[in-house]
Amino acid sequence: SGPPSEYVYSVPAPNGTSLFAVKRSLYLGGPDAPMDSLVRRPLEGNGGPEEDISTPFRNFFQLSVSRNERFMIAAARMKGMREAKDRSDGIYFMDRRGDLLRLADYPDSARNDSIRSLNVNDDGDMVIYEQTDTVVRYSKGVDGRFTLTERHPGRLPVLLPTSGAYLYADHGQIVRGNGGSKTDLLPAPKVGSLLRVSPDGKWVFFDTEIVDNYLRWQMCNLESRACFDGPGVIDGRTFWIKR
Repeated sequence: SGPPSEYVYSVPAPNGTSLFAVKRSLYLGGPDAPMDSLVRRPLEGNGGPEEDISTPFRNFFQLSVSRNERFMIAAARMKGMREAKDRSDGIYFMDRRGDLLRLADYPDSARNDSIRSLNVNDDGDMVIYEQTDTVVRYSKGVDGRFTLTERHPGRLPVLLPTSGAYLYADHGQIVRGNGGSKTDLLPAPKVGSLLRVSPDGKWVFFDTEIVDNYLRWQMCNLESRACFDGPGVIDGRTFWIKR
């Protein structure tokens, strides 16, 4: 049922058990075309049917969900707004049980990777992402508002599942950040466009450039610091690792 659509973007939940995907109705007529919808598909076992996720967004540019799948952080355009000049393009925090908050603008230049690696935690009180080689962290106060609490050099931040800490790439290292402190964990001189942690928080996975945008996966154990090379790939952003 409904107009024909195509999958244009997908992201795994940090728990590794489901995939969230954006479907675009490319052939929908009228002033609202194209229109995006969000679906969730289980990854464990035999999978299951797609679940439609209700959102107030007309188009998605980027998306991330919390480990418990309750909270979302989306770079998106609101329904009812047709142009970026309406200030509808933004980075939004969404509680699937209610709250919707706008954190920041999402300018046209952001579609060239100046903003990426969106993250939101299970408590829905911390959002972290990269903006032009800078790690940006927002925290929610007792008044329910998000304020900028951290800003420092770094790329591709990703939350660790068992604490408020996070990993990011900076000056040839994978770094562990936690508030104002940081610890160099692993040498990683040429991280490409991907940095993720396994659902159990024991492994970090990233792509490293070999030559001319040809990448190789690398997976490292955060306890032993042992690293393993994977096969070469052209684009590793859609891959994931299990426990």
